[in-house]
Amino acid sequence: MENNTSFNAKESINILKNGVTIFTIIKGETSFFKYEKNKIFSISNNSSFYISIDDFLELYALNTFYIYDNSNETIDSSRDVEYYSINKIRK
Repeated sequence: MENNTSFNAKESINILKNGVTIFTIIKGETSFFKYEKNKIFSISNNSSFYISIDDFLELYALNTFYIYDNSNETIDSSRDVEYYSINKIRK
């Protein structure tokens, strides 16, 4: 999740429209945002909701956002092949 480049809410709109997930930290809680269905989808530990771009700009005008880099969290398909071949041998 490390990325040092920060963006304000207005700059974040174009980033979101390019399919990039962003996040901000509010009172110690991380909230993630993604552009879906012509709205912005927000998810955190306590809530998830869709919000219009105008509402996003109004509500998060003072927040700083960062690009969420989940490249370290990808699924390794070779491990799946290994797992299923081991289970097939066991049966």
